[in-house]
Amino acid sequence: MENFRGFTEQTNDFLVGIKFNNNKEWFNANKLMYTENVHKPMVALANEVYEKMHEYKKNFYEKPKISRINRDIRFSNNKSPYKISKWFFLRGDGSPHIRYEKPTYFFEISGDWWRYGLFYAPTPTGMEKYRKNGNMWKKERGYRRNGEEKHI
Repeated sequence: MENFRGFTEQTNDFLVGIKFNNNKEWFNANKLMYTENVHKPMVALANEVYEKMHEYKKNFYEKPKISRINRDIRFSNNKSPYKISKWFFLRGDGSPHIRYEKPTYFFEISGDWWRYGLFYAPTPTGMEKYRKNGNMWKKERGYRRNGEEKHI
């Protein structure tokens, strides 16, 4: 497994290039640039983040999920064949579902931005549990709500 050595100027060149040349001919001519400067560094970064998470919490055992370059255009109005960003996400127990009751750690990079953080997309039942537990937590600690008096 390669160590993450950072993203390069060629990473940005590819990500900006695919944004303005989102076609098969351009991608095929620049596939090696994508593989060496976008995909491999992202895999290395994702694996390093996973290793750190696993060191910190041993039951964090699921390997990172890394995005593919190809877009699924079957049900999309955007028929561009390639994604203009690259991302990975980590979940402690490896659930593949978009609706997930725990936060998901992620990192994403594009030609003109990057972001990282937590993503949370619970089911309606999960959200109701979260609200209920949050309100109970607030009441236990005496937080005011809607002008109510705080009792200590």
